Amino acid sequence: MIFEYEKRISSTDEGTSVRQYIVEKIEAIKQEEPRITEYAVFGVMLAMEEALVNAIKHGNQMDPKKTVLVRCSITRDLLIIILIADQGVGFKPEEVPDPTDDENLERPCGRGVQLMRAFMKEVTYLSFYDGEQVPEGSVVEMTQDLTHQRTEELIQQD
Repeated sequence: MIFEYEKRISSTDEGTSVRQYIVEKIEAIKQEEPRITEYAVFGVMLAMEEALVNAIKHGNQMDPKKTVLVRCSITRDLLIIILIADQGVGFKPEEVPDPTDDENLERPCGRGVQLMRAFMKEVTYLSFYDGEQVPEGSVVEMTQDLTHQRTEELIQQD
């Protein structure tokens, strides 16, 4: 690992400082690793923001007695792994309505999950964490290759 970070934040926090700290670390690593793309950094920042909002607002219901766990690591091959866990009642991601369906176009739900899936290589909701079943809340793990480029950029390079 070239970077590891863990922090618990209050459900009254917006998570801005955590997200900003992680992005600053990615940018510092990018000085030594120019293969890291702006597209990947933007996607990680956006997905983290959406996951934090979901954990704080929807999971913990902004309850000041509850916290959100944020873990982040970056491997030597520039894979970033972000884990965000709340203490809410949990949810079933398959039950989140598709925001692109006609009947949901004006409803403000499901867009965050869709953005996370669009900008990250993998988004997984875990039932087990650290070898134990998650007793409450939701745990989302997101991964992305920090050298990832948009499809259009790859086509232009050929």
